[in-house]
Amino acid sequence: MPRLYAPPVACILHGQIENTVSLMTTLTTPAAETGADRSNMGIVCTDADGKVLHAAGIGKETAILALVRDPEWVRSISETRLASLKLNGRKLVLLWCELAEGALLAIREAGGDTVFEFVAAVDFAYDIFDYLLSNPFDGMTVVDARGIVRFISPIHEKFFHHRPGEGAGKPVQKVIENTRLHKIVQTGKSEVGFTQRMGGTNRVVSRTPIFRNDEIVGAIGPCSLRVVPLSFSEANCCAASLRVLVERASRRCISS
Repeated sequence: MPRLYAPPVACILHGQIENTVSLMTTLTTPAAETGADRSNMGIVCTDADGKVLHAAGIGKETAILALVRDPEWVRSISETRLASLKLNGRKLVLLWCELAEGALLAIREAGGDTVFEFVAAVDFAYDIFDYLLSNPFDGMTVVDARGIVRFISPIHEKFFHHRPGEGAGKPVQKVIENTRLHKIVQTGKSEVGFTQRMGGTNRVVSRTPIFRNDEIVGAIGPCSLRVVPLSFSEANCCAASLRVLVERASRRCISS
């Protein structure tokens, strides 16, 4: 019997299903056309009565189908929306999405131990992810390895007067003024505590490349939307001090 970590993990956040649609497209498109490795992902679709209508990839595993048909497990994951599962030595993250006429379970092998263990240990992991992505005081922009916008948090979209999803799929420099995220995916170097002129105001931002197996897969750009009563020069001074502290801390970590 697979080991199920009681508080579940892996999900659709804030009602946004674009990534799940992308996963479904990948699983239902011939492999030769996508070049995707389907061995680490899967889906299960059910109707309103819980009957399995379709399964693909890992979703065809007997253990996965048994869970989907278990009313108690379905009630649990319906509440937490995220779940983690160890199956045949593989660490999986599960996403449950209620639909108008049923439900969708998206499955993917965890990219690392940290996310898996976090979701396994915290039964409100979904709510934490949701807060981080919809925090009213801090915006977030995510770009892929080509510098194409994949996600902008709702508060950041509002700040730029964008409609929901308007910036997705566009080069980041055409969406956010004075951005350097497209440079970060080229250099692979972080920029912490810099000021950036946006919307007629100066904001403190950080830009961080994201790696998978030593390859850059994208970058994130957290941005404080708090109003700070500092002049531009004062803000730059604070940002410079913060960078010095970060560099010192990094050197201490390396030396230890």
